[in-house]
Amino acid sequence: MIDLLLILLIAALGSLIGCMTGLIPGLHVNTIAILLLSAMPFFSFLQNASILLSSLIVSASISHTFLNIVPSTFIGAPEEDTALVMLPAHKMLLEGNGYKAISLSAMGSYS
Repeated sequence: MIDLLLILLIAALGSLIGCMTGLIPGLHVNTIAILLLSAMPFFSFLQNASILLSSLIVSASISHTFLNIVPSTFIGAPEEDTALVMLPAHKMLLEGNGYKAISLSAMGSYS
């Protein structure tokens, strides 16, 4: 029972890490995964270190996919005169539907 609770706590920590990597431009969940995998010998005191680390990485990558649309929509938006090719989220943002683009992306990530 304690192992399941520990896995759930690690998954919640992974979700927080995924939120951080999704909202900060330039920081990707793969970078965090490489850092965690390279630090694996330091987690050898844990009984099921590989299961805990994999649950942290999977939960971080799932939450990252939900939130990485936010900075790419609002920060990377081009101006109307200079954008020759725009992403659909940028087109919706220039039309005033930026929040709708984010909600549509969240629904698409969920399904």
